[in-house]
Amino acid sequence: MDDGWYRNNRTQPDRDQPWYRVLVHDSDAVTYAAQTSLLPDESEEKLRYVLVAHFFECADGSRHVRNTTPWPPQC
Repeated sequence: MDDGWYRNNRTQPDRDQPWYRVLVHDSDAVTYAAQTSLLPDESEEKLRYVLVAHFFECADGSRHVRNTTPWPPQC
């Protein structure tokens, strides 16, 4: 993301680390998160996200298997 987006980020984690596009549980929102802000989900609760079938082929035990469908364009 650009410098303006980063400056508006409330937590301002180190910019020079991996950032991930994250599906927000129980929502249709997508956000960006720094690697240091991510924690494993140990709830064993089924993922609820509107586009989960768009991004994943199936669930394989404790993880979802990514398909080859590209992300929808972001505006």
